[in-house]
Amino acid sequence: MCSINDDCGGQELMKGYQDLDTDDAKCRKCNENNATIKLRGKDNYCNECFLLSATHKFRATLGKSKLVRPKDKVLVGYSGTAGSVALLNLIRAGMHESVHKRLVFESKVIYIDDGMLKKQDLAQRQAFIDQVRTQIKSLGFPGYVTSLSECFNADSDVNVYKLDNYNCEDNDDLNNLFDQLTNDTAKQDLLKKLRYRLIASAAKKLECGKVFLGDDATNLAVDILSNVAVGRGAQLAVDVGFVDDRFKNLMILRPMRDFTRVELDHYLNIHGLKTLDTAKVTKSSDPFASIQQLTEDFILDLESQFTGTVSTVFRTGDKVCASKQSHNDNKSNDEICVICNALMDTRSLDDATAIKATLFSRFISTQGIKSIVDVNVDDNYSEKSNCDNCQGDCFNSKDLTLQQLRKFLCYGCKLIFNYSFDCKKLPPHITNKLREIICMQDMREQIKDFLL
Repeated sequence: MCSINDDCGGQELMKGYQDLDTDDAKCRKCNENNATIKLRGKDNYCNECFLLSATHKFRATLGKSKLVRPKDKVLVGYSGTAGSVALLNLIRAGMHESVHKRLVFESKVIYIDDGMLKKQDLAQRQAFIDQVRTQIKSLGFPGYVTSLSECFNADSDVNVYKLDNYNCEDNDDLNNLFDQLTNDTAKQDLLKKLRYRLIASAAKKLECGKVFLGDDATNLAVDILSNVAVGRGAQLAVDVGFVDDRFKNLMILRPMRDFTRVELDHYLNIHGLKTLDTAKVTKSSDPFASIQQLTEDFILDLESQFTGTVSTVFRTGDKVCASKQSHNDNKSNDEICVICNALMDTRSLDDATAIKATLFSRFISTQGIKSIVDVNVDDNYSEKSNCDNCQGDCFNSKDLTLQQLRKFLCYGCKLIFNYSFDCKKLPPHITNKLREIICMQDMREQIKDFLL
């Protein structure tokens, strides 16, 4: 989304690798005594062979998928992190190859301005936009930018500006939305989903059918474990797989997924490229601030001691992704989460599910053991106890309620919002979609007896 994860921790990873003794090491490719890079074990490379290997890895990831065609229009998500900078440089190099190797798709670059959540003033945000503009222009791509606050507009009304024509503005709606969330885990999770949706909307606005993200293997290994921890295990295929097809007529691809952060650091050092300071909005010095941050610190620390950690987690998650498919084209709106646009994982024909057990446990802990009498155990009973004056039927009320919202959320998105969340703070595209689904369900209920 723009890359959804930041690149902090690359230097810590590098500390886990021993310095290369160039007097004894030989490049494993050309077998010469000029190896300057050591990745792991005896993987020693000279600069030239390392760059050839990196280019081959990137092109092989794209080539074996056979999804990117000549004359495709591709929107590249840029965030200033190592993955996104290396991705742009690899694309630029591919466009200058010999005819039979040349990358011939059209590329545009998008940056999402989220400085308002970092509590930066307008001058700081504009200065950072100037850095983004300089770097994208130096790599020779047309650059665009949109503000994260555009998530409050309908998909067709999202404003996408050329980098030269963009001026930062404040937006209280976005800050009010995130102030409603009670913990950093929920904030990071919601931020990621809003960025994904905004990138998808910008791609359609710029008439691009593909999106490239700079997520590397280390980022994805962190995502795999943190996804499971926050209840998104059913969404691994779209969240960390090579292809994310949850948005209609759009494919989000991750061509940098086979690169580790250490490899990206070496690649940027050889080319003299620099990353930008893009610390996460909710990044904290406290490693226990959020599940995502705790997972990242755990992965980086373990990788510095055991260099196969990232690879093991990433490949294991890849096998899980291979067994799952995400095709939303044939699904009705009420089968798709209104926040993340992934398939619903909270509905089952079997009453004995882990989700219902969790809901029952929460209900008992908040209402007491005597409350189980006459309780109808379904996916919404715990929310009904928190709904005032609706008699269990608030679908006809003027204002949307949290109960209505949670009914059309996947399990992971349900955990973002606590029971005191004000639905009026949500972006209109979410509430409008929710109202549309509710109206369609009411209409279906009213006419069901007249259908053949």
